[in-house]
Amino acid sequence: FMRPISSTKSKIMKQARAYPNLIFALEQYERFLIQLSKKCKRNLLESFKTSTARDFRINTAAVDAALNELDEIADDVDSVEESEEEGNRSKRARTDEEDSNASRIIEFSE
Repeated sequence: FMRPISSTKSKIMKQARAYPNLIFALEQYERFLIQLSKKCKRNLLESFKTSTARDFRINTAAVDAALNELDEIADDVDSVEESEEEGNRSKRARTDEEDSNASRIIEFSE
């Protein structure tokens, strides 16, 4: 005996609606057990398997703000590095110029 696809699909959808409520009830039960364990100072979760986080939402605005902040910091670091490189180049140019002046002075004095 084969059931029509629509009735099987509706049965599955009906059963699937119960899962979120069941998970929520289990998480609430675990939360209350943790609170009670703290109050009575006994581990009531010895035989209870702790649940994992199943539902979360990514706050895209916070992620975008953090990425923009990181980009600004990276730009600041790049500009500092560029200015340090320019400073090092000008120092090298000055020392090269001073060395050539010193060699001219030495040549002149000999």
